[in-house]
This record gives sequence, structure tokens and C-alpha cells, in this order.
Amino acid sequence: MNKFFPLFIRSFVLLSAATTLVAAPPEPVQKPVKLLGLGEGIDREFSRLTDIGITPFLAYYGVYQGNPVGGVQEHRGAYSHLILFGVKLDFNKLTGLAGGSLLISAAEAEGKNLSDYVGNINTVSEAFVLPHTLMFYEFYWRQILFADKLELCLGRMTPADQFASIPAFGLQVNGGINGYPESIVVNAPFRSSPIATWGAFAKVQVTKDVYPAISRMLL
Repeated sequence: MNKFFPLFIRSFVLLSAATTLVAAPPEPVQKPVKLLGLGEGIDREFSRLTDIGITPFLAYYGVYQGNPVGGVQEHRGAYSHLILFGVKLDFNKLTGLAGGSLLISAAEAEGKNLSDYVGNINTVSEAFVLPHTLMFYEFYWRQILFADKLELCLGRMTPADQFASIPAFGLQVNGGINGYPESIVVNAPFRSSPIATWGAFAKVQVTKDVYPAISRMLL
């Protein structure tokens, strides 16, 4: 009994923490940023596009890191970035088709992997991804049905954005804490940003924090 009680307490704490993480918001918390130096007129034009159902987006993830001590090679600094850009078309606003949207995007990645000099297993920077080029990224239809209870996606997408992911972990700088379990990449075909593949995804929101989901990708 004395051995069981501490184990029970630790398990309860871990379960509570996991429940909190799973219940994280579906998207990372981001605040809108003004178009610096481009003027209020351009801001208004972008707002008008959004009002009619056309929402352009641009996301930049950049990291500069260094290892002043330790490592398997000389002390180095390394910069890496990932840029995602595209447009989301809201067909509810454009044509009156409720719950339907189309996402089209591209990606560009560049930089060096500091882990090559440190010698660690997990990537030091989550912004370091391959391949280093400008590429066509996602192109998929998303349909919401039954008062947001059912979500269907079909097209070219990234499995890590749709399945087995915790968005809160995607906000970390270090790749040791990742948005999806690293074991999935090791034990099964699995891709993450900016690599996409054709497939389908379905999710049923049973309660606010509980949902079953299924993903079928052509890897």
C-alpha cells in the first residue's frame, strides 16, 4: 500500500497535465500584426478581402541559436527558418456554401542544423526543416458539418497538422519538445511541415475536449 500510493499520485498528476495539454486550443494563440510601414490603406484592403472570404496569410518561424560550450564539434551558431504563405477561401462567404473552405499554401525553408555540431538526438531548432527550397505545400478542402461536430478534410495536407498533434508543443523553440510524438516518425510513415501528401481526414467532436479522429494519407 505504501508503494502504491506514491505511484497513484504521480500517475494522477501526469494524467491531469496530459488532459490540460490535449484540451489546448486547436490553433496556436497568435495576435494580428499590422503591416509595418505599408499604411492603413493596405490594411483596409486586406480586411475587405477577409470580409468577402479571401484571407491571405504569411507565417515566419526563425531561430538563431549557438552552443558556447560542449558539443562534438567546434562551438558554432546556426540560423534556420520556415516560411509558410498562402490563402484561405471561405466558401460560406464567397458562395453561401456553409462550412466549406479551401486552403492553398506554399513553403520556403533555409538554414543550418545546430544539432550537427552539438551531437544531440533531437533537433535543437523546430524551425530547421528539410528540404531547403521553395515548394508547393498544402491544397485541401475542409468541410464542417452538424454544428461544428464533424470535420472532413480532403486533398494535399500534412499529417502532423491533422493527426496525433498537440498544438501547444508546436510553440516550443527546441525540437526536443515537439508538436507530435517523435516515435510516430520513427516507427511509421509520417510527415510534418513543410512536407505534404494527398489524403483524407475525419474528426468527430464528441465533447469540447474529447474527439475520435482518423487520417488516411498516401505516403
